[in-house]
Amino acid sequence: MNVTFDRKALVKGISIGLLAFGFGLSSVQAQTANDPDDPDTEGTEETEEAALDKVVVTGSRLVSDSTLDSASPVVSLGGEDIRTSGEIDIAALLREAPQLQASLPASYSAFNGTPLGASLLNLRNLGEERTLVLENGRRHVAGLEGTSSVDVNTISTALLDRVEVLTGGASSIYGADAVTGVVNFIMRDGDSFDGMEVRAQGGISSEGDAEEFFVSFANGAEIADGRGSMVFAGEYQQTEPIFAGDRDFTGLGRQFLVPNSEALQAAFGIDPRFANAYVPNLRLPISSSGGVISLTGSAFVDVVLSGGVPGCDFPLGSAGIPACQIFDNGVLRPYNPGDVFIDGFNASGGDGVPAEPDDELLLPDSERMLFQAAFDYELHEYVNFFADGKFVRTETTESNQVNGFNDDIPISLDNPFIPAELRAQIETLQAEGIEPALVMSRDVLDTTTRSNPRAERSTFRAVLGFEGMIGGSGLNYEVSYVYGRTDADITGRALVEDRYFAAIDAVVDPETGEIVCRSDIDPSATVPPSSPFPAQNPNF
Repeated sequence: MNVTFDRKALVKGISIGLLAFGFGLSSVQAQTANDPDDPDTEGTEETEEAALDKVVVTGSRLVSDSTLDSASPVVSLGGEDIRTSGEIDIAALLREAPQLQASLPASYSAFNGTPLGASLLNLRNLGEERTLVLENGRRHVAGLEGTSSVDVNTISTALLDRVEVLTGGASSIYGADAVTGVVNFIMRDGDSFDGMEVRAQGGISSEGDAEEFFVSFANGAEIADGRGSMVFAGEYQQTEPIFAGDRDFTGLGRQFLVPNSEALQAAFGIDPRFANAYVPNLRLPISSSGGVISLTGSAFVDVVLSGGVPGCDFPLGSAGIPACQIFDNGVLRPYNPGDVFIDGFNASGGDGVPAEPDDELLLPDSERMLFQAAFDYELHEYVNFFADGKFVRTETTESNQVNGFNDDIPISLDNPFIPAELRAQIETLQAEGIEPALVMSRDVLDTTTRSNPRAERSTFRAVLGFEGMIGGSGLNYEVSYVYGRTDADITGRALVEDRYFAAIDAVVDPETGEIVCRSDIDPSATVPPSSPFPAQNPNF
């Protein structure tokens, strides 16, 4: 191949740029008029100028690079760089590229609404469903039901050769799901291995938690005197969770913006000119994880006694029984709506429900296993057979803050579960002519009773096909069949309201003496039982 440059192009350094890109130039020939062996040109400035008018570059090994020849720019990331990065989630590394910055690794699903345990790529922040993810240029089964979004946790890092990112619209070639571009994972073949490769790594945060462990093995070889090759790999990873209480900027240590008040000004020195202020340990005094027990007499029938609602601190009867109480280690004591009480729904400290409990997850508990094998064999000079198969299983566990609000639940006075100390207070009020009403507020914050979803995903993918050239025409072909299946089992717990309230309305069966639901012996019983405050209690 002969390429001719004029002098101006040479002065601008284009030939130097070509050498820097490594085009494999075999020779560079330049005819100069001031050759010392040519007496006709010696010392002639004009001939020196003329000698630089033409440079002939002859190349016999010019390399074609798809990242340079493509009409749109292609970014290529080497698999070795990914393996040595220390990241065990590919999306966590790829999102460092500007065009993939909106991608969300599986570890982010604990707090951003991403499908639990899924690691998704998002080109140009236009949506995962508009980003086409391929493996060896072929379609990959989706990781989320009802979408075409690929969970890249199903891609083997041990077998990864490189990742090519086409950052332009490619929908005209690949389909409607390639609006923002294509991310193509190119896998290794047998001749890229010199033997078994074993990789093991572990990590821990600077706080001494969030332990993660990863191990993989991979091998490959050429077979049949180079006519074929095969590769296989296995991977396992595990990540331990981080809870909100493990960090001082989350959980109860987090600062929340609330309306300013005289109590805040006195407790924290807040300037009264500010309409709002940040406070730590924000709680909702209207309820409690341990239950707020409210007693009220007929004189307070118009007051719903729940947490910080006015009237909760009003003493009842001559004994001065607190209207709102809570059991603390088995001892009945007055309910504390807040160390710094702001209003009925905001308090700093106290017995109320934490606005952000310490057992919320920042990093989910996850586990992943992968097995993959690939094979190719040259059947004929123009026919090559290939096959690929993989199985991936992931498990991820999340935690939820609240599994429903239950405020001012009416408790019948014949309930056999009323503790002796509380029943003594009720009898004291009844002796004074006060017929107390008993309600209770309790938000379900127990770890074992919250929904705490768990995602288990199993992905199977198989590829069979032929590729080659049509005779000596130079026309290439590929025919392949791709089968993929992802089974997702997302489980969680939900409160069955009618059974919940039926269980609360317990009585003693007069025939057996056993404690049962009232509805078991009285089919006409309402669930929940009729509220003592129907006008002020629209939830029932």
